[in-house]
Amino acid sequence: MERSRIRPVDGGRRLLPRGDSLASERFGASHHNPPHLMKISAIASLFAVALFFAASAFAADREVTLVGAGQCAKCSLGLVKSCQTAVVVTQDGKEQVYLLTDNDVSKKFHDAVCTDTKQIKVTGVVKDTDGKKEITASSIELVKG
Repeated sequence: MERSRIRPVDGGRRLLPRGDSLASERFGASHHNPPHLMKISAIASLFAVALFFAASAFAADREVTLVGAGQCAKCSLGLVKSCQTAVVVTQDGKEQVYLLTDNDVSKKFHDAVCTDTKQIKVTGVVKDTDGKKEITASSIELVKG
């Protein structure tokens, strides 16, 4: 007696060709794309995306050192509504203004540059906020000379 090439599924209401399964029908798997390979490729894709975001986050938190003209972003530059320290750096022949985020380091140093422009060296993490460059300073010092 020859075996039928169609087998009953779901209590006999649906029929599937022999060798196929409900999993392959539901998840788009076929003999060319087995379910276990689909799972492996999905996991590999998620891992690659996670690695990309981790690498970009790590690169964004790197400290840099800027040397330039330290001055008040309100009093000297007129960029903000309240006093805030800024450093103007010349990069590739253009002046770039970096606003220092208000933290303890920048607040303690602000009086030194509020009424007078001085050369300073700022170390911290740079980020773009609303089209402006900001640096969260971990240290600020006057440049002698």
